[in-house]
Amino acid sequence: MQIRPVSLVLVPALVARGIRSADPRGFRDRIWHERAAIADMFKNGAKVYLCGSGRMATGVKETCARVYAEYKGVSMEQAREWLKEMQSSRFATDIFG
Repeated sequence: MQIRPVSLVLVPALVARGIRSADPRGFRDRIWHERAAIADMFKNGAKVYLCGSGRMATGVKETCARVYAEYKGVSMEQAREWLKEMQSSRFATDIFG
């Protein structure tokens, strides 16, 4: 059995209710702020594990689609389709509430 090296990158996002600033604290804000790095990770085969509330997950998925649309120059509809395809192999979720 051959063991492959694995890289793990955690991108924490702190949520402070009602606070908005230039510092990206919410999940969607953090993803958008780090979109170049996230796009590069996806290009290199990254996998995403998203755990949280349904409301949060909806926003995160939409933001990931926006990142894809921007970097690929495709419509949001095409980006959402791409995300659906990724959910079967590279975008796992554990959603509650």
